[in-house]
Amino acid sequence: MRLEVHSEARAEFLHAVSFYNARVPGLGLRFIAEIERCQKVLLETPLVGHPYGRRLRKFTVGDKFPYSIVYAVLADVLFVLAYAHGSRRPGYWRTRAVR
Repeated sequence: MRLEVHSEARAEFLHAVSFYNARVPGLGLRFIAEIERCQKVLLETPLVGHPYGRRLRKFTVGDKFPYSIVYAVLADVLFVLAYAHGSRRPGYWRTRAVR
């Protein structure tokens, strides 16, 4: 299985990294490491996330960062639609096309 990330999801990920680094030097790197750890789990066991609608799943990043990874499993692709912050408007990413 391989990972693909929606361009808007990639942008929000980079924004979060910048935000965390601006608050505490090095915190952005810890955020990157946590997201990479979660993505590795998802690539190994893609159905571990909770069902979220008909085609999507949601995986909570953890208690250190208030984010979830919203994704779809498409044949041999794990397609990330959003790195969704827990305080952001729910479903804001729904207009993004699933590849």
